[in-house]
Amino acid sequence: MKDNIFQKKKGNHTQMKPLNINKITLKLFMIISITALCTYTVFPFLAIYFTKKGLSLSQVGLLLGTTAFATAFFGISSTFFEKFLGIKKTLFLGIIITGTGYILYTVASNFFALLTIAILQGFGQGITNPLLKKYIAVNNQGTESQAFRYRYIIFCIAGIVGPILGNILSLFTVEFMLKMVGAIYISGIFILKSTETSQEEKKIVPKLVINSNTINFKIIILIILGAIVFLEFSIFENITPLALQLFSDNAEVIFSILLIINSALAIVLQSFFIFLNENITLRTQIIIGNLSFFVAFLIFAISKGNILLILLATIAFTLGEALLIPLLDIMIVKIVDKDKLSTIYAIAELKQLGFFIGPAMAGILLQKFNATIMYLSIALICIVGMVIFLQLAKKNKP
Repeated sequence: MKDNIFQKKKGNHTQMKPLNINKITLKLFMIISITALCTYTVFPFLAIYFTKKGLSLSQVGLLLGTTAFATAFFGISSTFFEKFLGIKKTLFLGIIITGTGYILYTVASNFFALLTIAILQGFGQGITNPLLKKYIAVNNQGTESQAFRYRYIIFCIAGIVGPILGNILSLFTVEFMLKMVGAIYISGIFILKSTETSQEEKKIVPKLVINSNTINFKIIILIILGAIVFLEFSIFENITPLALQLFSDNAEVIFSILLIINSALAIVLQSFFIFLNENITLRTQIIIGNLSFFVAFLIFAISKGNILLILLATIAFTLGEALLIPLLDIMIVKIVDKDKLSTIYAIAELKQLGFFIGPAMAGILLQKFNATIMYLSIALICIVGMVIFLQLAKKNKP
């Protein structure tokens, strides 16, 4: 029986086992590095690129959110694909579809064509993300927390290198950049091809049954927490370039710099949190993380293009991000048995709905009102969402 992750631990000062990165984990981290690099290469450009195709701000918000919406629901199907195709063939399929999507964006010319591509990318990511997480968890038993925090550090490094690469490639055209990113993304299949399946992985047969024993109250509140966190996270990564565009003609460059600062600081903070991981309760991490997001969005709301305030908001946001994003996957490992990891990681992709609701809602607020109203609305959600989650967690105490 797994521990209740919402209880306070007695004797918090535990000895952490060092993470021993085996061959399989190393190759998984390499695949994640490629996919993350591609994602962060296009982040500063994609929203503005869509506006230049004639889409309104609300359409851009909806389009960016659609990929996450599709990811959330197709993620549930990843266990079925794993059962009938095997984990490697399913990952092959997901990587190829997602990478091809970036290339197709360059030839689509209207909203509905772009929407179709966004759904396809959501399918690719939906069947890929849960299985990569399961692969990591199974191959790092006993050190899953460290493994997922190192995985997050990879995303942070990609957040530094990606925007730089994007600005270099965009010196040609954004279309050229997207085609290159698509090709690089697909190249991950060559590393995957040489990745072995561990003996531990072969022993675990994924369970396809979804019932009250599979989805208990803990899983439901974790999905709620994940959706709230992803909603908040999506505003910074997807909508902030649009907000900056209202105050500057160099929004892509400014956001690229913010993303680099965000990622570099997150690496420093993550090293600290790896050390603290077993010495601070999960409840405390959730509270600090959400309060940091709240402060960040308040500062964004009053910044009105002021670079110093925008930088301060980014620093506050990074503290919340560095705590909460890895935590969403770590908590699942702590309460789920190994044979259910595929199913639960798949179901937990429903938290991607936050990435749909966030941009869609923010795009409408930005178009109908202004950046201040948009950021204040998100700040309010940070507090309301945190209170709701903590109340649900409190009721789940034994």
